[in-house]
Amino acid sequence: MACGGPYFSKLLLNAILFSVSKFSDRPETYDDPADQSTAGIRFLRRCKDLLGSALDQSSIPTIQAMLLLSSSLFALGYQSAPWLYSGIAIRMIFDLGLQHDGLSPSIKAEDLEVRRRVVWAAFVSDKIISLYQGRAVSFRESDMHVPNRFLDRYEELELWTPFAFGNNLRYPGAPARAVSTFTSLCSLSVIMGQIISHIYAERAKERPERYLETLAEGLERWESQLPPEIRFNPSDPACSVPPPHVMSLQRVNLEYVWGLSIYHILVILLHRPFVESGHLQLSDSALVESCWAKCEKAATSATLALSRYRETFTLARAPYLISYTTYVAATIHVRNAAQRGSQSEAGNLLSICLEGLKENSLTNTGVSKMYDIIRGLMRRLGVVLPHLLPEGNHLQGEGS
Repeated sequence: MACGGPYFSKLLLNAILFSVSKFSDRPETYDDPADQSTAGIRFLRRCKDLLGSALDQSSIPTIQAMLLLSSSLFALGYQSAPWLYSGIAIRMIFDLGLQHDGLSPSIKAEDLEVRRRVVWAAFVSDKIISLYQGRAVSFRESDMHVPNRFLDRYEELELWTPFAFGNNLRYPGAPARAVSTFTSLCSLSVIMGQIISHIYAERAKERPERYLETLAEGLERWESQLPPEIRFNPSDPACSVPPPHVMSLQRVNLEYVWGLSIYHILVILLHRPFVESGHLQLSDSALVESCWAKCEKAATSATLALSRYRETFTLARAPYLISYTTYVAATIHVRNAAQRGSQSEAGNLLSICLEGLKENSLTNTGVSKMYDIIRGLMRRLGVVLPHLLPEGNHLQGEGS
């Protein structure tokens, strides 16, 4: 910004300011200080003013701005805008040919690194938003011709502290492990796209169950290659909770039980369609039982990790992805609670998930929709948790 370099734009600056405003306590950040949903809206308005001219020519700062706006708006409960902004980013990548690595032999190493990170960020973002919204992917694996290898390792050992979580003095900080986490996420997003395309696409190929074993093996292979420095065992009090971006990714190594992570989401979403109430229900009762057992085990461990996270950071300012994991786990707990009773362990785990969703909705107002869906499932399945407020007295976020 200071020297007018090619990787700065006013649009990108305002997108950054909008995306972080919801974490600010400064009253001037809000149109209405009493309304959390108005955080940073002035920066969003400025982004819309600047967007018109930015669309005239593709650029990396505009791509980054579109990805930031897409992610931030979805966490606030918007539906169409995140999808459209993500689409603009992907089209600009194709327009610039960034999905092909190093087309020019004279490109500088720094520029090549920037391009790789931007392309993979868009690829990952496309899979995550497709997962959230149940849409087909836009950035296909066959379109990607850039390796997920990154040369700049500076951020790997940079100290991460909970800046956006308020005055949390109990957390001493930890190495960011940003490059390891991002590299692993890139690999996982490839599998994520395959699950979306083969299991959830509207025109999924015949007999999608034949992909179940292959995709499950791909997840296990990815997990076995996960660097040890970004693993976390929530059952060990001596094991420090890693930074949120690391915890959102990785596996919990607890007697081979999955934990709070994108990986964990995929374990559930891969197997859930094949259970008794799934849209791809199988006639093989043994396989159905095995799929449900994996979903149940994953949901239980995710909730354990959620509790550790909440104790360390609180969920009020947690990433939206962590609430999505909580929501997916809750869809399993509510069915178990319907069968085993509200006083069962499943009922207790469901309560933890609902409390987590309520807490995170204070910042990410779109989470209120997840809360309402789970409450609707409870009502339909006859699950009553006595300590919860009556319907209509819980959340008042945007889109609730």
